[in-house]
Amino acid sequence: MTGTILHLDIEGGFYGLVADDGTRYLPLDLDEAFQQNGLRVRFEAEPAQVLTLQQWGRPVRLTRIEAL
Repeated sequence: MTGTILHLDIEGGFYGLVADDGTRYLPLDLDEAFQQNGLRVRFEAEPAQVLTLQQWGRPVRLTRIEAL
């Protein structure tokens, strides 16, 4: 999938990932190198069964990510 990294100033601030189809993901393991607001990426992710404080997007663990 492809999408865009966003920095959100909610719940103390965090990085989310919005796929091109509009699906919102909350990457639990986003490497610091990819923590750039507006960065376009190609990624693969697996669902993570966890509760989060952010209450935004689907929690996922990234299995692959690369900048476009």
